[in-house]
Amino acid sequence: MYKLFFAVFTLTILFSACDNDLDLVENGEPITVVYALFDISDTAHYARVEKAFVDPDVPPATLALDPQNLYFDNLNVTFFKTSNGANPRVLTRVDGNKEGYVRAEGAFAQAPNYLYKMANSNLALNYVDSFSLQIDLGEGKTTTGTTKMVEPAVLIRPNENGSLDFDDQANARYSWNPGLNAIIHSMTLVLKYDENKAGVVTPKTLNWNIFSNISADRFEFAGREFYQLIGANIPIEAGTTRIFKGIDVIFTSAGQSVADYIRVGQANLGITSSGEVPVFTNLTSGRGIVGSRAKKVLRNLQLSRNSMERLKTTQFTKDLNFQ
Repeated sequence: MYKLFFAVFTLTILFSACDNDLDLVENGEPITVVYALFDISDTAHYARVEKAFVDPDVPPATLALDPQNLYFDNLNVTFFKTSNGANPRVLTRVDGNKEGYVRAEGAFAQAPNYLYKMANSNLALNYVDSFSLQIDLGEGKTTTGTTKMVEPAVLIRPNENGSLDFDDQANARYSWNPGLNAIIHSMTLVLKYDENKAGVVTPKTLNWNIFSNISADRFEFAGREFYQLIGANIPIEAGTTRIFKGIDVIFTSAGQSVADYIRVGQANLGITSSGEVPVFTNLTSGRGIVGSRAKKVLRNLQLSRNSMERLKTTQFTKDLNFQ
């Protein structure tokens, strides 16, 4: 399962998505807040369903610390295919803290951390049908969000059968074929190396966000950025040697609802803006988003012979003692 991180007021998408503040005052009634991202490759799917409201007599910081103010009682959360009428699947409420998804520290109560969970087994998901998440609030009140599953991209460069080359005198060019329903894309490289200090070897990683939330099918950047990143993030230490182990490529695509969420959040932030951030939601009522994303992961790609040599000699990394 890919670890999904949700927040009541903001959605973090891919690697550096924008924050989209929500207007939580709506006729004095609690507002349903829903965040769910579905990925066909996950073994289970999670959705966060919470409520937000104001109280003229209680400070917001106090309200947020009481779990009774965050969660609805007796919700019925259902996932179903809207295109072929397949049998719906009811999600089960679980404590995310006990599922291994501990809620981050912040303004809101950390425990319990209620999520709604559905196993991926026997769902027969595909990339053609539309899917909906429906929340029954009782007393005839429901809210629904609909999406299509995103298909993973096919990476042309880099690819799993090649090595990674970073020429510090030229540009690196990456390209891909987007999957079905994929609108925006992000890529992160996870650089892995061993660090040897006085005979004690410690595995290390360094994450490099190449690009975030672009709609193109190719991206170009200066090869020297690879060495600059390493030089800026690994300290020079006398007597410490390092062995480069490989690179994991994490390529993430997201669908139309996620792209719209990010676009609307950025639309009114220019120098001539009014200062108000528009609200996007694809729910029939309430706030939040039901969307889809897909990941393509290439593991343990190696550097080209030229890049390994440059890692040892370029001005940015020559004092880091890569062997």
